[in-house]
Amino acid sequence: MKKWNNSLPIYKFIRTTAILMIAIVLASTSFQTKIWAESTKEEEESNTQITYYTIKNGDTLSKIADKYDISISKLKQYNNLKSNLIISGRKLIVAKTEIPYDNSFSTGTSLTKYGKFTITGMAYSEYKETKATKWVEIITEGKPANIDIDLSKVYTYKDMEDIMFNLAKYEGVHLYKIGETYEGRTMYSLSIDFQSDLSLIDGEIAISENGINKDIILSTGQVHAREFAGSIFILKEFNDLIEQAQTDEYVRVLLENVIHVAIPCINPDGREAIVNGGSVEQKTNANGVDLNRNFPSLNAGQLVNSAKLSDEFSIYRGTSFFGGVTLGSEPETKAVMKWLDVFVPIADSLIDYHQQGGGTYSKRDWDTKINQEKYTEFSYAIRKYLNSKVTKNKYESFDEVFEGLDGTGGTVTDYAASVATGSKWSIPYGRLVLSNDKDEDVPLMVFNSLDNAKNSFQLVNSDFVTVTLEICRTRASLGYGSKARKLITEEYDKYNYGEFLIFRSELALGSDKVNEIKN
Repeated sequence: MKKWNNSLPIYKFIRTTAILMIAIVLASTSFQTKIWAESTKEEEESNTQITYYTIKNGDTLSKIADKYDISISKLKQYNNLKSNLIISGRKLIVAKTEIPYDNSFSTGTSLTKYGKFTITGMAYSEYKETKATKWVEIITEGKPANIDIDLSKVYTYKDMEDIMFNLAKYEGVHLYKIGETYEGRTMYSLSIDFQSDLSLIDGEIAISENGINKDIILSTGQVHAREFAGSIFILKEFNDLIEQAQTDEYVRVLLENVIHVAIPCINPDGREAIVNGGSVEQKTNANGVDLNRNFPSLNAGQLVNSAKLSDEFSIYRGTSFFGGVTLGSEPETKAVMKWLDVFVPIADSLIDYHQQGGGTYSKRDWDTKINQEKYTEFSYAIRKYLNSKVTKNKYESFDEVFEGLDGTGGTVTDYAASVATGSKWSIPYGRLVLSNDKDEDVPLMVFNSLDNAKNSFQLVNSDFVTVTLEICRTRASLGYGSKARKLITEEYDKYNYGEFLIFRSELALGSDKVNEIKN
């Protein structure tokens, strides 16, 4: 396991590649290495039940979408509509319900012996669409401008887009469209990749042979609408680091040895709702779903018989902790799933930026003790850095008592950890699961924790670590009012976020490599 010396790893793990397939793809004049997870068996189609609606006079797509709780974009996709024009008397597909084949662990074995599902699984057709999503690189022309991001000012999502478009003008900075939100806004992945080891081939990420051995450092922000610090911190960190690298030789060389990749804002719709005067209490996306409970991770939506249903579980749309009618239901979730599926198998670490609490969540007690120890050490290194210039109000560790899977939906970091673990997709259960010696799909609730599930999974990335970072302490920092902006500005300076990505780069490379670069 990783060891730290002065918050730097003494040595770097060799990534586990046991279940990764590598194909060499010829791109331009150089070889590129394209990576994907190997399927344990050929995927099966499941039966689909179609629900139709006959259009009546006075109907609009918006009215029909609201009636059947479906997005307009999904309605158009189901019916191959190029515009919002509909004709009375014609039929529209308004729902597709999966009826999966009965090839699951539950065949002959009742899951009620272990627990129950609290959230329905993701439809297989939706999962296939997610995996098949093609990314698009955003190409911008011209000379980049020097931009000073002032955290005390208001930045709309359009302002953030303009900053990302400007950053994409720098050599070695890449911007990808990875999906769209419920309301149709573009979601982006931004990367600092000075040697351009990542590229897109037919809409899929490819990595060069040189890049295979580099540390890829991941960041995600503002999955909750009211938590603005994450998105604007990540964007400022990237902006200032890229500008610094233009004149600072050490930073330039440091960034030639790592790759930073981020989704600055997971929830643009919720963000804009608050910017435009919405409630500062909103955590959900525009469809009323808490995206950070919507991921179909190993632990998602399962309540074991020995545990009590979590207080952080809700069945009411629009409330905090509502994980959706089904897991993976939201377009934002799907975009992040694909992103994590691509990068986690080859990444060093992920930090998911949240807000309120002033500390880190690292342990997920359903994971193996070895992984928990790795996450704890990584979390300690992060807090040690952030606390290095303060004597009070230090960042703390928030580790909760585990009494068993408690019914909550999966988070961003839950899904990332599940991918790194080597879990597989289950068509019947609509979430990531384990396997038994009969190669049956087995939900985590059967084992309750991975330490009880020996030989039921094979690690994809043994050195991957992840943590949830809670910025600021009080509710006054939530939202985007003048007081909230003042508090997050003070937080950024006080806890040295301006050099956070340099620290994370050094942490990933280890002290020996850092000293080599410096000398």
